Amino acid sequence: MEQYDTNFLESMEAYYGPEYALWGKEKHQMLVLLRKLWATVLEPSMQKANMMNPNANETVQFLFSKIREWLHNCSIRERLNLRNDGNKDNEKAAQLRSAGNKMVHPKVKRYIEAMKLYNECIAFSAKGSEERSLAYGNRSFICLKMERFEDCLQNIRLARESNYPKHLNEKLNLREKEAKQALSKARNQNATKVSPEVVEELQLSFPAHENAPQLANCLALGRDDQYGRHVVTNRKLKVGDVVMIEKPFVTVTMDTCQYVWCDFCQAERLFTLIPCEGCTVAMYCSEECISKAYGKYHRYECGVLRDMWTVLDRSGVIALRMIAIAIATFDNDLEKLKDHLDALDESKVDGFTMDWKKATPQDVFNTAHVLCTNQERRNIKELALRTFFTVVMHNDLLECTELGPVCEANPTASKLLLDLILRYLQIAECNHKLLICNSDNGLKSDNARFAMGCYPTC
Repeated sequence: MEQYDTNFLESMEAYYGPEYALWGKEKHQMLVLLRKLWATVLEPSMQKANMMNPNANETVQFLFSKIREWLHNCSIRERLNLRNDGNKDNEKAAQLRSAGNKMVHPKVKRYIEAMKLYNECIAFSAKGSEERSLAYGNRSFICLKMERFEDCLQNIRLARESNYPKHLNEKLNLREKEAKQALSKARNQNATKVSPEVVEELQLSFPAHENAPQLANCLALGRDDQYGRHVVTNRKLKVGDVVMIEKPFVTVTMDTCQYVWCDFCQAERLFTLIPCEGCTVAMYCSEECISKAYGKYHRYECGVLRDMWTVLDRSGVIALRMIAIAIATFDNDLEKLKDHLDALDESKVDGFTMDWKKATPQDVFNTAHVLCTNQERRNIKELALRTFFTVVMHNDLLECTELGPVCEANPTASKLLLDLILRYLQIAECNHKLLICNSDNGLKSDNARFAMGCYPTC
C-alpha cells in the first residue's frame, strides 16, 4: 500500500475520524488521488500564487479551479467507480436472495439477517422481476414463522403484485390461509386483553419560549470569539432536564440501517419495506413516504446516493440531502434560491427568537443555512480536502441528475451549487447529531444509532 505523509493522514483523520482505516477500495483510491493532487498540483501552485489563506474567497475559488481541471484530466468517475444508480441489477439481487436463504436454513434460523438481505435484494431487483417477487415471498415465510401475520399477508400481496411465479402460487395460497387463520385467532384472544400502557409524550422541563414551543425559555443563542456560535442557559440545569424538543431540518438513515428503516419518516419497518424504483439504496414504509421523499429531496439525490456513500463519509450524505432540500424549498428553482440568499442578512437569523408559529419553510431553511462551518478554524490542507469532496459531489450531481442541464445552461446556478456544497459539507460535519432509539427487540443495529440529523437551532 502507498505510504502517506503524516500531515496528510492527520487531515484525513480530522475529517473522517479513525473510521477511515476501515474504508473500501474506492475510498482508499480517493486517498491516493488526494495525496497526489496535493503534492503535485495544489501545494506548489498555491505557494507560487501566494494563496495560502483558507479564509479568503480567492483561495477557495483558486482551489475549485485547480481541482476541477485536475479531476477532468484524471477520469475521476472511472477511477472511483462512480456511476448512475438508476439501473437495477437482478443478478446482484439473486445473489442477495441466495444469501438470505442460507440465513433461513433450519440449522441457522437467523431470520433478522435474512430479512435485511431480502430487503437489499428487493432494492436491487427490477420492478416486476421474478427475483423481487420471490424475495417478497421469502419475507412472508419469515413473517409467518415469527407470528407477524399482518406483515405476512402484506408481503403475499406484494409478491403477487410483482408477478410471483404461477407454479409456486399454491405455496403462497397455503401460507395466506394459515396467516389469516392465525390472525383471526390472535384477534379473538386479544379482544379481552387490557390495552397496552400508553407511553407519555416527552415534555419540556421549563416553560417554552413564547414563539418557539420546542425550546425552553432558559435557552438563548450565544456568539463569541472563543466558542463561536453556541447555546447558553440563564438557569442552572440538572441531569435529566428537557430543554429542547426539536425536529431536525434534515435526517439521513445510517448506512447500516438502510434496509431496516424507512428513509423518509425513519419508522422501523424491517418486514414490509418497499424500494425506490430509481436507485438501490432508499427504501420506504409506504407509497406515501416514497412520494413525499421524492418531492422534498430524493429527486436530486436518487442517482448519486450510492456514489456518495461509497466515496464520502456520513456528513457528505447529509450535505447532499441538505442541498436537495434547499432547492426543493424554493420551488426547485436555483435562481429563486440564489435571489433569496443574496437578500438574506445572516446576522439576523436566530432560531431562538424567530416566531416558529408563523415560520415558513424558507424561514426554517435560513436557520439551517447559518449553522457554523468553522471554515475560519481550518488550515489550508483541510480546506483543500473539503474542496476536493465538493467538486466530486458537484460533478456527480451534474452527471447523474436533472441539475446537469440546468447548470450547463446557467453558469451562475452551477457556481451557486458548488458554493452550497462546500458550505453544507462543513455545516454537516460540525453540526450533525446521531439519532438513537432505545429498544430491546433485537432489530436495531450499529449500537441503536439508526439515523443522523442536523437541527435548525444547534
